[in-house]
Amino acid sequence: MPNETELDRHALDRIASFFKVFAEPTRLSILQLLRRGPASVNDIVASLSTSQANVSKQLKTLHAADLL
Repeated sequence: MPNETELDRHALDRIASFFKVFAEPTRLSILQLLRRGPASVNDIVASLSTSQANVSKQLKTLHAADLL
């Protein structure tokens, strides 16, 4: 019988999915950049030297994880 501090499988899956967000270096770079303040997609693209499509994709993932 699990004690009160043990999480069920669904909760563990949600936690694992949340931490997967941090497994992509570009997402970490975006979060680091946004700590300085708001930035447009164009600003992020210029700062990270990556494509607009990639930045948009990573922002969508960060948003879906409620990090933005």
